[in-house]
Amino acid sequence: MKNLDLNKLYNDLSNRHCREIAEFLSDHAISFCLLCKISEVDFNPALPSEIASNFERLIVFVMAGYTLDSLEIHRDHIEFEAGFGSENIGSIVNIKLEGILQLFIKDYEEKDFVLFNRYEKITFDIQKTQNIQDPQDDNTQDVFDKLEEELRNGTIAEKQTAEENFNDSLKAILSNPQNQKIIEKVQKNKEK
Repeated sequence: MKNLDLNKLYNDLSNRHCREIAEFLSDHAISFCLLCKISEVDFNPALPSEIASNFERLIVFVMAGYTLDSLEIHRDHIEFEAGFGSENIGSIVNIKLEGILQLFIKDYEEKDFVLFNRYEKITFDIQKTQNIQDPQDDNTQDVFDKLEEELRNGTIAEKQTAEENFNDSLKAILSNPQNQKIIEKVQKNKEK
């Protein structure tokens, strides 16, 4: 199989993944955003130049309210109605699936949570993947032998105690601000 065939298969897989996520969100009336290449977007009717000239190379569309309700998902593209500019000029937006770079939602803290991300620069090099050594053929055993010897000689620290493992885990948990908020709420509830 040639590189071109693998790249096409990967692109088809990405399109299907994007389409299925959009269908899932739409079917459950969950608002989401699309980051798209403007070159893969068509507006019908065309938008006035004073609006269209402000678009950059990438554009974000918010699928919510009427825009989400009007969303139609097809095999190779999606389309929806949206309003643009201060006068809310209506247009049907058609986006090729290949033009969708990211699909994301807002989490409960209003942060972007990416559900789909297109990797365009992936190329599959058949010769390189065929030259990857089988793990059975490499020097893995030599590495393990060296580690075992270093452990015997004391040049690698011994295993951490259970208390050290607990403290490391606790530090990791407490380093997350969301976890700190949860712990504070639990402590306040205990005090009541």
